[in-house]
Amino acid sequence: MIKTILSIFFIITFNSIFAQTDSALVIIKEVKARLDTGANFCEMARLYSEDTQTIANCGDIGAWGKGDLMRGYEDAMVKL
Repeated sequence: MIKTILSIFFIITFNSIFAQTDSALVIIKEVKARLDTGANFCEMARLYSEDTQTIANCGDIGAWGKGDLMRGYEDAMVKL
């Protein structure tokens, strides 16, 4: 089965714009609250995602099948 997933990536590293985990959680909760109240996903992805490969596509990672993604990420996607 091929699935298409839209995502907003928050990368928690020393060089990340969200270097502090607590700061990242605040932003993640804010983004979720905005999405829950009707914010445009594409706009939120462009504003907040740190995945430079998917920003231009509104967070769309494209079609993928089993074995195409990193294991932990794929495991989470399968549960959706």
